[in-house]
Amino acid sequence: RIPDLLRDLPLIDRAAARATLEKYAIRIITISADNYPRILKEIPAPPPVLYVRGNIRALSATMLAVVGTRQPSSYGRQATKLLVEPVVRSGIGIVSGLAIGIDGLAHQLALTAKVPTVAVLGCGVDQFYPWQHRELAENMLASGGAVISEFPLGAKPERHHFPQRNRIISGLSPAVL
Repeated sequence: RIPDLLRDLPLIDRAAARATLEKYAIRIITISADNYPRILKEIPAPPPVLYVRGNIRALSATMLAVVGTRQPSSYGRQATKLLVEPVVRSGIGIVSGLAIGIDGLAHQLALTAKVPTVAVLGCGVDQFYPWQHRELAENMLASGGAVISEFPLGAKPERHHFPQRNRIISGLSPAVL
């Protein structure tokens, strides 16, 4: 029963949550907000809430979703560059998952081309996963990109979060590479 579920939820420390939101300049947008990405509302199960670090306007840019292996071959890296560079040079941004490998390369290509790039995390936006891409994420934020998640502050990168995250990556773009 719902009342039992609500009773069993841990209490939220509102002051700590507010401090984290302020510390990382995190904004929360709901599906009913004007700045919620219109294209994302079209997927079968749009997230009701998005936690956003960085430029919210980047979420409404025209983007190509890029996902791939975490251990790309040299051919895979070459093919990614060959396919993504013309896209970003034309002004189209990149949305991906900040993962090691193809995802990170796609984000970096967008940064080089100075177009928006958005990372969708499988954890809370108050942490970066994988930790090896902390600097990449910071560069994305500094260049007008965004890091977003539907998972609340403090959420750890659980295995089952990544398929949920992937629907947002694909939902923010009319095409997926």
